[in-house]
Order: sequence, then C-alpha cells, then structure tokens
Amino acid sequence: MSTKPPRSANPLETLTREIGREFADTAKQTVKETVNALSPTEFLKSIYGVTSETPTTPEAPEGARHTPLNVEQLQKSHAAKQSDDAELAALRSQYFATVNRESATARQQIKEEGEQKAYQEHMAQQERLELEQLAQQQTDAAAPVGKERRSILGGKKKKASSAPAPHEVKANKGK
Repeated sequence: MSTKPPRSANPLETLTREIGREFADTAKQTVKETVNALSPTEFLKSIYGVTSETPTTPEAPEGARHTPLNVEQLQKSHAAKQSDDAELAALRSQYFATVNRESATARQQIKEEGEQKAYQEHMAQQERLELEQLAQQQTDAAAPVGKERRSILGGKKKKASSAPAPHEVKANKGK
C-alpha cells in the first residue's frame, strides 16, 4: 500500500492539492524564518558570530575549572563575623534594657504625678468641706431656734436671736 492519495480523474483537484502542499511548505518555512529572526538567542548568535561549528563554551584544562579556596582566610572572616554578631547581640540587648528601664521610670513618674495631683485635689476638697461645715455651724448657732407664744390672743412671733443685729447703713447720712 502506498501513502499517496488516489489519483482522481479531475485535474483541477490534483492541481489544488499540489498548490495546497506548496503553500503549506511555504507557510512552514516562513514561520521558521520569522521565529529565527525574532529569537533573542539567534540574534545574539548572529551578532557575536557564533555558529554551530563554533563551540559555545571554551574548553578549559581539567585542573583549572575552579579557583583554589583559601580556607584560612575563610575561617578568619567567619570567626570575625561570629564575634561581630555576638557583640551586636550584646549591644542590642543592652540598648533594649536601657530603653525598657527608661520607659518604666517614665511610667512610674507619670503615675506618681497623677497620684500627687489626686491627693492635692482630695485635700483641697476636704478643706472646703471643713470650711463649709464650720460656716454652717456658725450660722446655725446664730439663727433663732423656734417661735415663742406671747399671749393667748396674739399670734406667734419669732424668737429674738442672741446675736446682735447687723448695723444698718444708710447712704449719704453722715456728712
């Protein structure tokens, strides 16, 4: 069996198939060329002149593939870094302890100021209350206590107070 399509009697169909194949081949080739033209790797290869014949990596001798390590220098730098880290941690903890101590003293000072202010307000209020009570006692002692009945026929009169009446001042009377 062959993979060729059967020959048709119509030459138009045969011609159409051939044109279709050529068009498909041309389209595939155009796509490949476009991809190669727009590919960044192909662009760089064309700039630097790299071809498939040119090796992409330079061949190095077997022993020269790495730089020899200086272990002593690495150990010294690592030890110095560790000591710097320890010193930094000590300084950091000392700084935070200082900050915490200062904030605690500031909070304590604010608390003491508030307590002192509250105590002063309490003492001022106590003093006002004592003065008011004293004034109330003095006014209570000077006021008449009750009413006195003078006679059966007469009405009730207020008792005379034991305190003298205040001096009466009249305007423009002493000139």
